[in-house]
Amino acid sequence: MIKNVNDVNVETREFLWAVEKGDLDKVQNLFESSNADSSALDNLAFCTAAAHNHMDIVLFLLTLKDIDPTAKNNLAIRLAMLNGHPEMVKFLSKLSKVNSILSSNTIFQYCQQAKLINDYNRQK
Repeated sequence: MIKNVNDVNVETREFLWAVEKGDLDKVQNLFESSNADSSALDNLAFCTAAAHNHMDIVLFLLTLKDIDPTAKNNLAIRLAMLNGHPEMVKFLSKLSKVNSILSSNTIFQYCQQAKLINDYNRQK
């Protein structure tokens, strides 16, 4: 079983790096022209895109058949919340597969709190 990024092929590592950096063109090119596994490591690419608020990459990944937006107990939406991205959270919560039990107000408040905590930690 593949458990960390060192266990995947080079193309998949490059794919994940491009997702993290928000480079949609590179993400699409690597997916179409290589052996990159878009759902490797329990959909790490999707979770990373959501965590970094890369909506264009999230939308692209959702077109792929192997992507599961609910992987790891809805990790993508939880990471978007923790990183203070309310628009991403709202989008993800509307996907039919995502089990979001939070109201829009709760999501917004949680994202605002997470953003304040992150901003405070950066100032230290």
